[in-house]
Amino acid sequence: MNMEKAIVTGAMGFLGFELCLAMLEEGLEVLAADSANAAGDRWLEVGRNSNITYQHLDQEVPEEAAKASVFINLYDYFTERKRSETLKDISSFIEKNKKSFKEAAVLLPTVLSNRSGEIELSDFLQFLEEQDITNQYSIYLPTLIGSGQPETFLFQQLLSKSDKEDDFVDDPRSAIYVKDAAQAVLQNGRSLESVLLHSDDHDSWKKSLSLLEQAGPDRGEVQNYIDIIPQKLKHVGVKASLSFEEVLELQRKP
Repeated sequence: MNMEKAIVTGAMGFLGFELCLAMLEEGLEVLAADSANAAGDRWLEVGRNSNITYQHLDQEVPEEAAKASVFINLYDYFTERKRSETLKDISSFIEKNKKSFKEAAVLLPTVLSNRSGEIELSDFLQFLEEQDITNQYSIYLPTLIGSGQPETFLFQQLLSKSDKEDDFVDDPRSAIYVKDAAQAVLQNGRSLESVLLHSDDHDSWKKSLSLLEQAGPDRGEVQNYIDIIPQKLKHVGVKASLSFEEVLELQRKP
């Protein structure tokens, strides 16, 4: 696939924003769609790049973005929890703009933290199938680490030194640096194939966790999660561009 234009929903989320940056580095024209009223402070990282436009999720896609590849970012939706958008907002955006989509990639976490999320996702995927969008595929991602990680993840809870042991949304089987994950999503988007992304490094999540002094020996071992990875899904290893120590050091910075 020759991708020239892309639309990203949840563009101000943890993964969504890094995906926009990765696309800009590749020279793509990007329409960043989100439910936030404004792009926010993170937009300063984009600078004066004329290849990216921000719009609210309830707006129709402009004509110049027609025939774009859309990346439906459910990863941030299900892992951040406090985001203002709803699946109804995302569904409405898709329904009124689907004729502008050249193909659709659904970005999903590998695990969910509760049954209500599983039902919500199932209903949404059924809705998506009914939209009859050409070349629809899914990319499953495990725990993503790096600067800007939400506090719904265990690593950020530990780094913020919170005394409260909250539930967390991590998949303890694998951890990938968010910038590497964004590049892998973009690369796989050129093949239009459903895949599971995972770290090339075995036990990457546990190795990263061991670097945090506050982590007890059994932290993360008792967390219940719902595995939503389909059977017979192609697995794609992601090579790390930075060491775990370097990534966590970036994450420690305010």
